[in-house]
Amino acid sequence: MRAWHWRPRRWLSGPISRAASFIIQGRLLPLHGWYRLFEAAGMTPPQRSAHTLPSHRLAKWILIAWSAGVPLLAAGLAAAMPALIRAGSICLLAGVVFNAIQAYLIASAVVDI
Repeated sequence: MRAWHWRPRRWLSGPISRAASFIIQGRLLPLHGWYRLFEAAGMTPPQRSAHTLPSHRLAKWILIAWSAGVPLLAAGLAAAMPALIRAGSICLLAGVVFNAIQAYLIASAVVDI
């Protein structure tokens, strides 16, 4: 029988890479929207800056949800505690929902302007 070896890179790589993709999406989606507006306006800068497209209040809640969810999920998986796994999963789900709302708000702002 093979001994169990703790390899954090295997079970933490998914949540860490997902968190990084949300950070990148939070920065790249507004910039992409600004460039789309720039192109649609005949290469003249739009009135609205790319930094005003995302909701900063919603971005704060996305960060809070992910910052709480990843450690809770990791601790729950490491300790085999269903309550921690459930709490971490709920926090991560909230972060995903907040991020989807953020993406929708950015996309609708780009289309409406």
